[in-house]
Formats: sequence, structure tokens, C-alpha cells
Amino acid sequence: MASRLFEEQEHAALYQKYRLPSPSQIHNLVLDYLQRKKGKPFSLAVDIGCGSGQSTRGLASYFERVIGIDVSRAQIEEARKVDGPENVSYRQGLAEELEFEDGSVDLMFKTLAPYMSERCHVVRNKYEEIFDAITFPDKERVDNIHFKRQASVSWVKGFFESLSYYQTFRKKDPERAKASIERMEQSFLQTVGVTPSDAVLEVKRTAFCLLASKPE
Repeated sequence: MASRLFEEQEHAALYQKYRLPSPSQIHNLVLDYLQRKKGKPFSLAVDIGCGSGQSTRGLASYFERVIGIDVSRAQIEEARKVDGPENVSYRQGLAEELEFEDGSVDLMFKTLAPYMSERCHVVRNKYEEIFDAITFPDKERVDNIHFKRQASVSWVKGFFESLSYYQTFRKKDPERAKASIERMEQSFLQTVGVTPSDAVLEVKRTAFCLLASKPE
């Protein structure tokens, strides 16, 4: 069932500004798997829960068409504001109600993050529950994909402000939410010992990739 976490335009705009596309390591794993299971040409990719289109646009150079689908109208509007490849389009819709003919889609792509606290265990368990729930016999998983990037403290602050649980906190208690994000910023600055203008951090993340191929 879809979670409606990005209904407000302001929140969707923050998501567009501070969220990153899927890393190249993930794309390489997915494309290698697709090549082994199907081979070229790669005609159609569908990005489920595409948000504001960061990862959707990242698939454009590998497929003839890429369609991003998200339940949030605000997210789709933000995605359409970005000048992108002509072979990318966006639709508002539900993952449970896709209107594609059987066998017409080469890749169903989905990124997953612990937006809601009661679901964080899914990520902590390295997607084991999701992997076990996949009924296709041909499936693989890749663990502990590490990547890093340089980011300013102000970007890290904006990233946290774009998180749905921060936005929920902000709605319930704006003053405490603002104070918490400011304390976090000051803690980062004190740790690295620099002023805000030149404060740069090395941000490290770990991902897990689940791959499955529908039987013909």
C-alpha cells in the first residue's frame, strides 16, 4: 500500500533539491543483471515511487523510454520542472495499479528508504523480508554496497529537512523541530572545527540491491 508522505509542494521541493540519484554502482549491478537475463535492446524502464525523478533521469541513457511513477502529485510536478532527456516521462499513480501489458517492461526499478520509523527494521535487516517475499525463483542479492561523497554541512542539514519524519515533527512542533535541526548543524560544525562557509563533510552510505527476473 502506498504511503502518502510528500503531498505538500514545499516538502517535494526540498526532496528535489537535496536528494541524490541512485549511485552508479547500483545502476551497474542492475544493468549487468538485465544484460545477463534479457540482453539488449533495453526498451522500457519503469521507476516505481520515482519521487522528483533523480533516479528516473539516471536511467535515461540506457533505455529507449523511462517512465517515473509516484503517488504524490507534488513530487510529479517537481520532476516535470527539471529539464531532462526527451525519453523520460512521469505519471501520477499507484504501484499496485500499473497499466502495462505483460512482458512489455524490461526493468521495474525501485529504491527503498526507511521513511517511517515502524518500517526501519526492513532496512536494518538488509531487506531480508523483502527478498524472502519475492516468489520468482531467479533472484539475487548484493550486500554492503558502499559509496561516499563530499557534502557541505548546509547540504546535510537540507537533506535531513527533506526527510518525511522531520517534516512530520515540524508539523507537530515547529519550534522543537527547528531547534533540533539547528543543534545538529552546530554539532557538525564543532566536530569538524570550521566555519559554515567552508564546512565540508565526507558522507558515507551503504546500500543493498535485490534483483529478480520474472519467469517467461
